[in-house]
Amino acid sequence: MATLAFDPYNNNLVYMPMFSSNIYVLNAKTKEITLVENNLARVTSCDINSHFTRMAAGYDGNIYAINNSGTQFLQISRKGNQYAVNDLGIIKDDAFNGKNSFTTIDTGFGGDMIADADNNFYIFSASGNVFKVSTKELKAKFVGKISGIPDNYSVNGSAVNAQGKVVIASAKGAPLYEVDINTLQAKPLGGEQNLHIYDLASKYFANDRAASTTTFAGLEIYPTRVDDQLININVHDKAVKGNIRLNIFDMSGKNVIKQNLSVKDGFLNQQVQLKNLAGGAYLISITDESGRILLNKKILVAE
Repeated sequence: MATLAFDPYNNNLVYMPMFSSNIYVLNAKTKEITLVENNLARVTSCDINSHFTRMAAGYDGNIYAINNSGTQFLQISRKGNQYAVNDLGIIKDDAFNGKNSFTTIDTGFGGDMIADADNNFYIFSASGNVFKVSTKELKAKFVGKISGIPDNYSVNGSAVNAQGKVVIASAKGAPLYEVDINTLQAKPLGGEQNLHIYDLASKYFANDRAASTTTFAGLEIYPTRVDDQLININVHDKAVKGNIRLNIFDMSGKNVIKQNLSVKDGFLNQQVQLKNLAGGAYLISITDESGRILLNKKILVAE
């Protein structure tokens, strides 16, 4: 296993084997494995530069993979039950990286990557160096080096946990560590100390507003994977009163839908039409009359 990502649309796993250009999808329910048709990934077994070692789901619902030298940045998108592959181009070193180069074996190769809520990617290289990459700039900016891990620790897997921290793992038999994305300070996690882990994946994102907002127990938005341009708003909490406001934002922060809803005696059950929103990820924010946020939730609209 060289790369691994969690597909939020259907809870499948997307992965690439070591030394291979093939992309596979594992159906978590049926255990069926499907090969994604792809002639863009160029991998040569004897060329370490070409090996894909980093993969993660982006906040926009697509899967992304990067090879060791950054010469290929693949976007794996989904329409219905079909996956398509696009090469976004070459990732280059930021001018201020200096000796901490993203494209050098000792400082930038290997490891894994995670995404944040702004659809940026953080590459955790095997050396412990961390680089930030955006799909727009295609530049790898050196963020810093993880502190609190042994000097010889090889970072081979990384994934965001439910608390918004990054869990890192090693293929060389070592403990798991939890890393603060803002400080890059690591602390060891309890449990087995001699694990051999080549990849990690999760459904969470760094700096996720939707995950960090405290919600009312009796306020729900469903489904979170939208196939028919309809969502349901359900309130059954007497602490929620009067008019509430629903705002839907795209990933650029643009407010694409606004709607006022009326809660009577703490109860509401209403469908909201999404007005033919384009497929992708959106953030739904519900506020009370004073503007206080009651609930933030991310949804994925199918193509």
